[in-house]
Amino acid sequence: MILAVLGLDLATKEWARSTLPGSSIPILPGFFTLAYGENTGIAFGLFQGQGRLLTFFSPLALLVLGSALGWHVYQAGRYSTACVCGLIIGGAMGNVWSRLTDGYVVDFLDFHIGTWHWPTFNVADSALCCGVAGFLWLSHLLDRSSRIALENKEPSHENASG
Repeated sequence: MILAVLGLDLATKEWARSTLPGSSIPILPGFFTLAYGENTGIAFGLFQGQGRLLTFFSPLALLVLGSALGWHVYQAGRYSTACVCGLIIGGAMGNVWSRLTDGYVVDFLDFHIGTWHWPTFNVADSALCCGVAGFLWLSHLLDRSSRIALENKEPSHENASG
């Protein structure tokens, strides 16, 4: 999953870099456009112009995140957990790779209604968001099934003789 997300992200960013600068492609007019952008900040365009700081901290954050999620996958031993963690790690790797090689992240997916625009994003951002949503959903399901199992567990009967 990690390599699939990373490969798709890097390929689409390269396509956007070579095809979209100076133009945009309306896919669903008034709602979705492919439009080139360079994000030197983090999610939603926050911290623009902090490229050097982000270039230093991004790989460190990826290492910590990857280690924590890798340990979680190992402990959980579930395919579904591995998939959602793969989306998160693959998305993070795609954006860190771009930041290290280019100093910015290419964004090109632009959703809008009238003059309102959602911040432009890319495949890595999509994978990260879907992975986090999946991780939270799986955590909810696991917590719920644990509660149900505890509620259905017979009370222990200790030997009353002493």
